[in-house]
Amino acid sequence: MEEPGFRGFAPGRLEHRFGAVAGPLVLGALWVVWHGPLFLVGDIAWPDLIVMPAASVVIASVFQLGRDSVLIAMVVHAMNNAVGGGYTSRLFHGSAAIRTNLLVAAGWTLLAVACSYAAARRKV
Repeated sequence: MEEPGFRGFAPGRLEHRFGAVAGPLVLGALWVVWHGPLFLVGDIAWPDLIVMPAASVVIASVFQLGRDSVLIAMVVHAMNNAVGGGYTSRLFHGSAAIRTNLLVAAGWTLLAVACSYAAARRKV
């Protein structure tokens, strides 16, 4: 599992250096690079280039609200993989799969914006 590094070690350091929103986005970019080989062989669809940074912001918020619990970050990640990768992605093919992935990316992005807004309000 990648969570011990991506959620247990890196977030605090990145948020301290880049801020509460930019830190998780930087981590999301690292997450994309980590999954680079899966993109190259076609195991992950290109809309996940949007999903990963957005999900990183959402998971960072859940992590913080869960009192820095790596377990809760792992559960959210596993839920996303099970529903998105294990179930939904197998239902659609071709252009329908891309449309579905884009809708998923839009959903994660909206959640990320809401989490960022909520985090900014908590800091005030």
